[in-house]
Amino acid sequence: MVDADEVYDVEMYNILKENPIFYHCHEYTIIKGLSPSKTYSQDCLSGMKILDLACGQGREIGHLLEKGAQEVIGLDISQEMVETAKKLLSHIEFPGRKFSVYRADCFSSQEVLSVLPLSEYQCYFDAISAFWLHCCAQNLERLSEGFLLCNKLLKLGGEMAFITANPRVATEYETFRELTSHDFFAILKNPGNSNGIPTSEIAFVDLQTREEKFVLIAYIYSLEQFSMVLGDNGFEMVESSGFEANPEFNLNGFSEQFRALICGEYSEGYYIKARKVINK
Repeated sequence: MVDADEVYDVEMYNILKENPIFYHCHEYTIIKGLSPSKTYSQDCLSGMKILDLACGQGREIGHLLEKGAQEVIGLDISQEMVETAKKLLSHIEFPGRKFSVYRADCFSSQEVLSVLPLSEYQCYFDAISAFWLHCCAQNLERLSEGFLLCNKLLKLGGEMAFITANPRVATEYETFRELTSHDFFAILKNPGNSNGIPTSEIAFVDLQTREEKFVLIAYIYSLEQFSMVLGDNGFEMVESSGFEANPEFNLNGFSEQFRALICGEYSEGYYIKARKVINK
């Protein structure tokens, strides 16, 4: 495997910006899920304090603030991503709202609590968001440590919403492989297994030439595994589904394969929401 900093710093992550419909489905699904009104509207996150895990270049932090969040703190394993996020967000004004971005491995108690000490941040956040973080956990122990950290930082009754690899990839790999092989920018290839956890390589490609730019390994956890590990760490799973597309978007101009991959049961990413029910 490639070193984490080397992978997460690659400039080709900008290829995601070239697919705004796909990225918007991430944000629409997460923001609507965390909104008390269950809407994607102006100020639908009004007054909320949100922790954004694996914040990357800060795009999601900006959208959470635009939707009314009072405070957003972002964490990312890559120092380069952290600096990029700070630079991006410094050019945007959010009157009365604040943000911070720190470098930390979101699965490491030592690293996270060094920047978010429990003396200040225990049960502090109203909600937690995470985009494509949990499919990077190499084993159930690491996944569990990440959820335990979330329990310590989230208010009782607070909700955590995240996007991960679709659990169906493990059981219907050939269907997903065929769907991604046409006009999609993230191709599934080389399924495998790591200590009992199904894996798949995800190759990001140039949409015009189909040339591979870089490859990541995704760990595919089942809904049963997520439910078990969440339960062990004081959460109950309350929602799970493929991405939801904003009804204002007209997807008729896209191929059937592309539409299947950005929303619905075969979306390459998968949405899970859990509620904290016990302090750990």
